Amino acid sequence: MLRKAANYATGGELVVELRSGTSARQWALITQTYSGAMHCSTKTEHLHCVVVASVGAHSYQAQLYLVNSGALVAPPPIAADSGIVVRDLDGDGDLDVLAEDSNYKPSYADGGLYWATYLLQNGTYARTGCTTPVYNAAPPTPAGAVHGSCPN
Repeated sequence: MLRKAANYATGGELVVELRSGTSARQWALITQTYSGAMHCSTKTEHLHCVVVASVGAHSYQAQLYLVNSGALVAPPPIAADSGIVVRDLDGDGDLDVLAEDSNYKPSYADGGLYWATYLLQNGTYARTGCTTPVYNAAPPTPAGAVHGSCPN
């Protein structure tokens, strides 16, 4: 079982704990966060959770935690400028990630915003593509994985 062992809604550190029955087996410590939430999937055979955290101004991350052979595994996180949404994008029960970013053209404040989608595949997130950048408005959140080209 994975659980969030500390509440960090007001800032501080988050501990993600892997338990076997009533005993703690392993911990992961997330530091330098401002706010966030943990989402866990109960719809697949493999246990996994995603911690979404605000790590600074215009800086978010989604950290995947998997249980593999009884151990807690954390592949590289997904980073985003404007926000992150976690949900199943392809109907397989896995938690996938939508990351909203700026193309910084001409700057962060005036740049176009777009969504990149990531599907959980083979224990890590694989980017499937991006939406077209939208200027002077929030881009609509995709309902599923997108496959367009991504800004450089």
